[in-house]
Amino acid sequence: MIKISIVILITLLNVQVIVAQDVKDEESNQVYTSDLEQKNNVIYFELGGAGVFYTLNYERRFTEHLSARVGGGYFPVGNVTSVPIGLNYQSGTGAWRMETSMGISYLYIERIMPVIFVSEEDHEQENFSTVNYTPGIGLRYQPSRFESRDLFFRVAFTPQVKYNLKRIAPWAGISIGVAL
Repeated sequence: MIKISIVILITLLNVQVIVAQDVKDEESNQVYTSDLEQKNNVIYFELGGAGVFYTLNYERRFTEHLSARVGGGYFPVGNVTSVPIGLNYQSGTGAWRMETSMGISYLYIERIMPVIFVSEEDHEQENFSTVNYTPGIGLRYQPSRFESRDLFFRVAFTPQVKYNLKRIAPWAGISIGVAL
């Protein structure tokens, strides 16, 4: 499952957007080779969210509304390594948009953690890995590519759903970063 997800993500990150014409910014006379309203790449720090504790993430936009993300994080209490992977869909136009997402979060835990993030049978083990589904809904701010501001901000509700659907932990996250 993890290998298939990683192959799909790598494939998606290498897809190039095909455009019919260039876009010209009238103020700066810059010509862009994409018809996307917002910048294609975002690097951001997320507290909570799909990676459970905190992660550094990269997001690539494929269309005006669809993007993919991959991230990584490490939390020293319990030696937790997390790798969130997912797809995001943004609805609306402009800098403020509603976002829905679906992904998975791979967690490797070397010591016993609070039972909220793992199932009862995993809680008894000392070293184990697990995969959680991470659906999400939230609000994101990302200015237009024609503005000089490169700030990216997002707040989202991202419950952690155990892969066997035996446990759902309500969770949320806040992200801040830069659009490139």
